[in-house]
Amino acid sequence: MSERAHEFKIGAFVLFGVALILAGLVAFAFSRDVEPVYHFETYVDGDVDGLSVGSAVKLRGVDVGQVTSIRFSWNDYPPGNPRCVVIRFTIAKSQAPIQSGGDEGGKLHEAIETGLRATVQGQGITGTSVLALKYVNPKQYPPMEVSWTPKSLYIPSAPSEFSQILTAVTRIMSSLDKINFEALGSTLQSKLDDLNMKGISSEVERTVVQARSAIVDIRSEVQALKLAELGRNANELVLGLEATNERLQRTAGRLSNIDFRNLNDTLAGTREATRELNDVLQQLNRYPAGFLFGDPPLPASALSKEKK
Repeated sequence: MSERAHEFKIGAFVLFGVALILAGLVAFAFSRDVEPVYHFETYVDGDVDGLSVGSAVKLRGVDVGQVTSIRFSWNDYPPGNPRCVVIRFTIAKSQAPIQSGGDEGGKLHEAIETGLRATVQGQGITGTSVLALKYVNPKQYPPMEVSWTPKSLYIPSAPSEFSQILTAVTRIMSSLDKINFEALGSTLQSKLDDLNMKGISSEVERTVVQARSAIVDIRSEVQALKLAELGRNANELVLGLEATNERLQRTAGRLSNIDFRNLNDTLAGTREATRELNDVLQQLNRYPAGFLFGDPPLPASALSKEKK
């Protein structure tokens, strides 16, 4: 009896655990279903290799939604002009590229005008792809013109990086096909034939000879300058200038001790004495006796007046 009760408890515990797990899964699925989402669609004029239903939708590398449908335009929008792939996907409103509420269509139009585009992006070497939302140059990738009205919010597409590489390679190959390499080669060969290679070679040799001769002349001129002797003379000149500078400094030191004010007074007195001496010598030269004995005698006319 006790063993049967023990088994019953174990069975009840297992059933309760399974029921709890199932309830959690149902709640998780229900929460995903009830989360508000936006329904978008885009049109790809090319291959969508690696993209499938359930693939992630990324915005700047962050998972924000998933692909829900991949169909052709001639099936969803007959007659489907242009013929392209219609990709539908959902994005949670909490992670959408536009703010929820209000004029959602107007907000999406503004984002598209800014450059919001959807592109199929490969994931390395795994072969899988995701639908990436990114902002590009709107003038370089304008929206595709379609003949139908989208059933969901429409985001234009842009070529994938791989498609851009293939397009560039194809353009380069087509440009190369237009080049006539045979004609180009013949033209180049004719131009080379027209060149006087022997004349060019002789000119080069002549230039080398002239350069060597110029180098020899320059070397002889440098040797003729006697740079060593010139250097010794320059050193002697510098030493002489240094000695002269020292003598000038000593002379300036002596002159700084002279009282030039007293010297000027002395020179002025000497000049005055010399002028007076010069006057005396002139007077002595004119009348020596008067200078030695007194005033000169009266003239004869004066004596005659006195007698009268």
